[in-house]
Amino acid sequence: MKKLLLLGTIFTLFTVAASAQKGRDVRPDKHRFETGQLTRGERFKLHKNKVDYNRTERKFKRDGHMSRGEKRKLYKMKQHDRHMKYRFHHNNRKRS
Repeated sequence: MKKLLLLGTIFTLFTVAASAQKGRDVRPDKHRFETGQLTRGERFKLHKNKVDYNRTERKFKRDGHMSRGEKRKLYKMKQHDRHMKYRFHHNNRKRS
């Protein structure tokens, strides 16, 4: 009987301790986000940048030779796209 009472008390203490550690989320459910996901607008901007890059690359390659300036411009466009993608993924927003 004492063992049963002791085990019940210990179990109750562990249950209370575990439930006390869960914090209260004060944000409403409609504003909950998970990290790393892109919003619709961010996806649209990245897609638009990709289409612009591909169009510019086709235009530069059309004559059969890409000059150093054209290569530099393509590199800067790609670098800008990578920066935007990183910024969208790491903007400290929590998304649902």
